Amino acid sequence: MDSRVALGFAIAWVMGVAFLNVPAALDPLMALYAASYTRISLLMSALFWTHALVQIPSGVLVDRLGLKRNLIACLGAMTLGSLLPLAGASLELAVAGRILTGVGTGLSFPTVFKMIALCSPRNKIGMHQAFFGGFFSLGCIAAYLVIPQLVPLGWIWVYLAPGLGFLPLLAWAVFLRVEGRPAVATTAAEFLGVFRVRAAWAIGLYHSLSWGSVLALGSWVPSLLAEASGSGASAPFAWGGMLVLLVSGIGRLSGGMLLFRLPPGPIAHGSIAVLAGLYGALFLAEDPRALLPLALTAAASASINFGAFFHLISRAGPAGSLGTLIGLVNMIANFGAVAFTFLFGWFKDTRGSFTDGFLVLGAVCLLAVGLGRRLLSARGAAVR
Repeated sequence: MDSRVALGFAIAWVMGVAFLNVPAALDPLMALYAASYTRISLLMSALFWTHALVQIPSGVLVDRLGLKRNLIACLGAMTLGSLLPLAGASLELAVAGRILTGVGTGLSFPTVFKMIALCSPRNKIGMHQAFFGGFFSLGCIAAYLVIPQLVPLGWIWVYLAPGLGFLPLLAWAVFLRVEGRPAVATTAAEFLGVFRVRAAWAIGLYHSLSWGSVLALGSWVPSLLAEASGSGASAPFAWGGMLVLLVSGIGRLSGGMLLFRLPPGPIAHGSIAVLAGLYGALFLAEDPRALLPLALTAAASASINFGAFFHLISRAGPAGSLGTLIGLVNMIANFGAVAFTFLFGWFKDTRGSFTDGFLVLGAVCLLAVGLGRRLLSARGAAVR
């Protein structure tokens, strides 16, 4: 395997740990910071807001400055951001660290996706990008496996674990020879042209529902199971979030192989339609035993489409603007993911239950399928 692609997979794994290290230690951190569900949602989502906001600037930087400088910058930011909360037991300091980490993750996605697209055989681009998504989900699972075991040693390990993971990858990036196509200066017309690619908006909407579903379910399923069981503590149900992310990882890896048999368009549309039905079932479910199977099926449907999305995007515009195009899709997706994370926390605080969130997401999925079909089939979608 190309060493640049291998580095991308390694970055995805540690980044997964950094994304969900806070939900994996939710109860201890709520006690440490004396935080409500709404305030702890701010800590969980600080990374996601920043990650979303920097996507387009990150894509432009990748297209203009090239891969190596951006790899070093994103890994440096993720390392420093992960270690910053160690300076004191302060919610504000922890949020600042998550914001800096979000700058690094936001820069890393367009950088690594473009590196994979340029360094992979053309017929394996979608598969390798799906594998990147799978390794990211496996890193999220590792957060649920490892972080709860480290918490008894001290809360600092919640943040130290991803920080130590990023350090060797930073050294790897410094000494890695990144070739591929040279960076090009994107003109203003080319930059604005990215926003006119209809496929980017359609896939960004689909990706927001898919990634938002995985993130919301992975973060809140332990609390949802605690609610259904009548228990007030989510820690004993952390395995539920881990299971959601395991299914997501398997779904992303399987989706990469599925691209050898099915075109990406039907995978994209069909998965969102199925997701709408599953959210309706979760809203109507009265038997607590049905919650986890439905949530796991939703996680699979929201993950099998990952490679299809980025295969479509890789063909939607010129190589010189690919980083910016990927940044736009990820920005849309992460704004949706942040909104869904807050949505469930808000419903829990105001209604005392998570279930109304499923009704909202189901309705949005139904609307998205109709809109997505029109945008991806319209003339000018730039997808064939």
